[in-house]
Amino acid sequence: LNIPLTIVWDGHIPAGRTTEALVSTVDVLPTLVELTGATPPSEIDGRSFASILRGESLEHRDVAFSVLQQAQEEYRYCVHDTRYLYITNNNPAQQVELYDLLSDPKRERNLAGDPIMSHRCNEMREQLNLWLQRHGKALLPKEP
Repeated sequence: LNIPLTIVWDGHIPAGRTTEALVSTVDVLPTLVELTGATPPSEIDGRSFASILRGESLEHRDVAFSVLQQAQEEYRYCVHDTRYLYITNNNPAQQVELYDLLSDPKRERNLAGDPIMSHRCNEMREQLNLWLQRHGKALLPKEP
């Protein structure tokens, strides 16, 4: 979920520029399309982050989503923002996970069982369900 991305474009992107902007792999295609001077198709999920590359903006997304198929009809769903990573499954028997990426970048301490974090888990689960709904997918089952 933390995939390094390197883009080199001589004369357009200064060497050594880095960013902490949250982008998704679905954003690569519309970015490349925009950088060629064309207009990205409106029906695709991704959004161009060309403004980040040109140094015109520091932020791109508030959250990013991902899905990993683990087995036939079993999926792992993730949503993360710049601080938290929430992971759940369409199998209610599987454990829900929540990590604070700032204080625990190696994801060693699952905060999902902490009552103080229940509100954050619920918010991120709702974000996932809204995203799934927009894509015509089944909503996540209730947590056990």
